[in-house]
Amino acid sequence: MNGKTKDSFPQTAPDISQLGSRINSPLFDQLRTVLEEGYRVSPRIEYSRCSMEPGWNIKYKKSGRALCTIYPRAGFFTCMISIGKREEAACQLLLPTLTPHLSSSCIKHQLR
Repeated sequence: MNGKTKDSFPQTAPDISQLGSRINSPLFDQLRTVLEEGYRVSPRIEYSRCSMEPGWNIKYKKSGRALCTIYPRAGFFTCMISIGKREEAACQLLLPTLTPHLSSSCIKHQLR
């Protein structure tokens, strides 16, 4: 198995507990709590054929706006946070406080 979630669940959508077991990180549980209790949103599990991150992912939306997409992997996860125009200025202020790796990732995604 190469760590990609699609290899583990190729045909049937996994449930959130299966994905949580695969991720196996307390940070995932904490993030879910913040999203589900703080923003009062529910996860949507979807299959993506995106060439960068194909496989099952977890999406959180509020009032039709994407909050984030979580890409589960064996032992870890990646979270892409959606930044809208309203949040852009505040996020620009945070960029200098991020690690160089994270900062370059943010800028890369901003250019798309």
